[in-house]
Amino acid sequence: MEQPDTDITKRLLKQTNRLGWLIILVCIVTIWLLMGAPGTDYKQKTIASAPQIEEEDFPLDSSMIGQIDSESGMIIDTHWELTKVTCNQCHSPKLFTQTRATREGWKEMFIWMQETQGLWDLGESEPKILDYLSKHYGYSNPQTLQVDEWYELD
Repeated sequence: MEQPDTDITKRLLKQTNRLGWLIILVCIVTIWLLMGAPGTDYKQKTIASAPQIEEEDFPLDSSMIGQIDSESGMIIDTHWELTKVTCNQCHSPKLFTQTRATREGWKEMFIWMQETQGLWDLGESEPKILDYLSKHYGYSNPQTLQVDEWYELD
C-alpha cells in the first residue's frame, strides 16, 4: 500500500523541479530582454536619449535664494534647477548634497560618470552645474588638520 504514495511524491518532486527550472529560465530571458540584445552598447542608448535642458526653462525667484528646496533638499540659487533636473535623471540629489568636492573634484566625478555610467556630454550646462555644485557643495573652509600629539592605538 505504500507504493502509490511514493509514486505521487516522486511525481510531485519531478514537477516541482521542472517548475523551478522554468521560473529560472523565464527570469534569465526577462533580464536579457531588459538589458538589450548582445552587443548593444548601453552608453549609446543613454547618450542618444540625453535630454536637451535650457537654463531659461528655470526662472529664479530672487526671494528664495539661499533657502532649501523642500522636494530635493538642494540650496536654491543660480543654476539649482538645472542641476536638479540634470543630476536627478540618474540619481537622488542626496548623493551630491551629502558630498563635498572642489570644482576639479566635481569635474572628475563627471568624467567618471561619462566613462563608466553613461552620462551624456553636458555641453554648455556643465560649467553652470559645476559653478552650482562647487559653490554649495564644495569645501567652504578647507583647513589643514593640525595634530599636536600623536598616540598609538591599541
